[in-house]
Amino acid sequence: MGASRHAADPLRFAARAGRRSGRSWASVSTVVTRVGGGRLTPGRWAVRPREFAMDEPIEKKDNITTKDRIIKVLILIAIIIFLIPVLIYLLILELIYRIIFRIRIINNRKRIIFVTSNSPIWHDYLENKWFQRITKYAYILNWSERNQWNNSQWEVRMFHHWGGDRNMVPIIIVYINFFHIQKYRLYKPFIEYKHGKDKTLSTIENNIEKTLDSINN
Repeated sequence: MGASRHAADPLRFAARAGRRSGRSWASVSTVVTRVGGGRLTPGRWAVRPREFAMDEPIEKKDNITTKDRIIKVLILIAIIIFLIPVLIYLLILELIYRIIFRIRIINNRKRIIFVTSNSPIWHDYLENKWFQRITKYAYILNWSERNQWNNSQWEVRMFHHWGGDRNMVPIIIVYINFFHIQKYRLYKPFIEYKHGKDKTLSTIENNIEKTLDSINN
């Protein structure tokens, strides 16, 4: 009965032979030969496994050692130790700027930093639409005249702090409250406006209008 099964299904028998020899099916070449005078006789199948050159184990063991884990943990701890003072410094700096801004609002009621430039893309537009509206409540800085700025002035420092170094002109920075400093970056909206797309600029202008109404009430 067993011999008949082997004869009927030599490939299954070959797989079993491979498993018994400890080889995966992918690493066993099953060679089935026919024994006896040119006639297929049940029970006379000979199966022998042959290894390929590219033999790989079925399961790969985890090669990460305890030493490797300890090294990774130490590196992570070192990064955290380095970042904590940096984060504390940035937090303290942010608090200082917000406190100074609040004190200046109490003294002169100016809660806006408005930075523009002499670019023909937006200069006349801003001059006609916004300057008269916000001059009373804003520090006005002209980026084109930055060589004349006094970098010790707090409005200049706060512009560099909150404006960043990308798409920072023109920009309107509004102190809404101690926990909320609103920044309206107008560079990209004006570039779109130049190419006939005014949707973004109109949306930002509406938001600016609402912000100014809220802080004036």
